Amino acid sequence: MRASLAEQTLADLEGMDSYVYSAEFNPGGTVLAVAGVDSVVVLWDVTDPAAPARIGQPISGPAGRIFELAFHPRGNLLAASVIDGSTWLWNISDPTRPVRVAVLSAGTSPLNTVAFHPSGDVLVTGGGDRRLRLSRTDENAGIAAICAGVGDPITEHEWRTYLPDVPYTPPCPPA
Repeated sequence: MRASLAEQTLADLEGMDSYVYSAEFNPGGTVLAVAGVDSVVVLWDVTDPAAPARIGQPISGPAGRIFELAFHPRGNLLAASVIDGSTWLWNISDPTRPVRVAVLSAGTSPLNTVAFHPSGDVLVTGGGDRRLRLSRTDENAGIAAICAGVGDPITEHEWRTYLPDVPYTPPCPPA
């Protein structure tokens, strides 16, 4: 005898305020992120799939539909592709207190897809303009690229002039 899908259902997650476009498990399978038309991400604790529990308040910020979600392979970052052409990244090391870490802009074409490379060092997005964009997600590599492009590093004299109460710790090492 074959079981119907209804007989195999472990739980129904209710309380979403709009159509759901994306649902993604973290690499450990304990957190489920859900997003859609209402521009928010809802996190669920699915440690026990038969008794899922909502985690904290919905994560807000994006302007418009969220088409797809992706977890970093380490599970600490969550990325969202948004209809306005942006990609939102949150640190969810503590899923009860997500922290926005970046908003990447790809123009005005909707972004329909987002995925992390298995290494976690590259993020790919794609959408309405028929282009894929690869972005570096390694924080130290990003800092190095910015420092390489800014020109002369800040001198100790300049630092003391503009930040007199902050110890001298230049963000970019001297060349």
